[in-house]
Amino acid sequence: MMWRNCFGRLRSQRHAATLEIVWNRLSVASELDAEALHAVHANLIEIETSLGQSAQPLQALRRELMDSLDRQVLNSEILNLPLEVRARLRQQNEAMLQNDVEARSYLVANALRIEVLREYAAQRFADRADGDWFDVYTRAARLRQRNTRNYIERALGGARDAKDDTRLEAMTVKDGEIRARLLQVPAGTRFPGFGKADSQTA
Repeated sequence: MMWRNCFGRLRSQRHAATLEIVWNRLSVASELDAEALHAVHANLIEIETSLGQSAQPLQALRRELMDSLDRQVLNSEILNLPLEVRARLRQQNEAMLQNDVEARSYLVANALRIEVLREYAAQRFADRADGDWFDVYTRAARLRQRNTRNYIERALGGARDAKDDTRLEAMTVKDGEIRARLLQVPAGTRFPGFGKADSQTA
C-alpha cells in the first residue's frame, strides 16, 4: 500500500507539472529584457496549449525541442561564418535575422526556451536523463550544421558541385531517420557515450 501511494503521488506530481511553474523558476536569472521574456513566455504557453490537444504530447514536445535545437545550432553556425559571408547570406535571405545583435539575442532567448521545455519534459513525462535522446540529437545536429556551414561557404564562393548537393541530400535523409527513431525512444533511456558523465570519464 505504501508503494502504491508513493507511485500515485509521483503520477499526480507529473500530471500537475505546468510550463508556468517551470518558467517562474528558470526565467528569474535570465539576462533577457522584459519584452523578450514576455515573447518567450507567450510562445511557451502556446506550446503547452497545443500539447494538450495532441494525441501524442511527448512526441510533440520532442519534435518542438528538435526544431528548437536545429534553429539554435544553425544560428550559432551562421555567427561563426566570416563577416562577409554572413552579410551575403543575409542579403539573399530576408527571413534570416539580419544582424549579429539580433542573432545573439535570439540565441539567448531560445536557449532559455529549450531549457524550460527540457525541464517541463522531465517533470511531466520523466523525459530527461544524462545521455538521453536529446544529447544524441544535439551531437547529430552539430555535425549536420557544421556540414551545412561548409556547404553555404562553398555555395557562396562559387565552389559548390554535384557532390556537395548529393552529400547534403543524404545528410537530410539520415537526419529524418534519426528524428523518427528518437521520437520512439522510451522516456529516461540513456545512450552510453553521449552523457556529460561519459565525456568527463573518457
